[in-house]
Amino acid sequence: MPAINLGGTMPDGAKARDFWVEDDQFICASGTALQGSLFKMILGKLCLTRSALIMLPYEGVMVKAAELLAGKLRSYILGDFADMADAMEKLGLIHNGYEILDEVLIWPLEQIENDAWVEQRRFLGLGSGAELFVPANGQQYGFSLKGRGHEVAGFASAEEFCEWINSMR
Repeated sequence: MPAINLGGTMPDGAKARDFWVEDDQFICASGTALQGSLFKMILGKLCLTRSALIMLPYEGVMVKAAELLAGKLRSYILGDFADMADAMEKLGLIHNGYEILDEVLIWPLEQIENDAWVEQRRFLGLGSGAELFVPANGQQYGFSLKGRGHEVAGFASAEEFCEWINSMR
């Protein structure tokens, strides 16, 4: 049975960490932001296999360039207050909104306790995003994904993830 790499290039050009599985185990994948807290989201690539929900970190040159550009932009916008903002962020008093996942996260499907569900994100009646909610290990995990009809070619929507997760439980 051939193996495939769940990593690879994302639509924004960033690369996700290599993670090999048997070809017949792969179901779908997409870029996502895991809701870490009220003020922070963790970026990564969400992959569904027949046995687990897996979130892979981004890595590579594009991610480093984006982090450098964000730091420069922050310094330009905040001017003399940028150092103070950096210190407050290190103390946990403020958050930059997004962080890049730094480890592989795995939720075995047998740990998913109830059906997953999707809520559409809309602003002024418009919306292309959706939140996928997965209850596992006594917690509720929320993933920001594209909604059906707005997904990038080759990547799954929140609804597709939800349907597959619920059908395999």
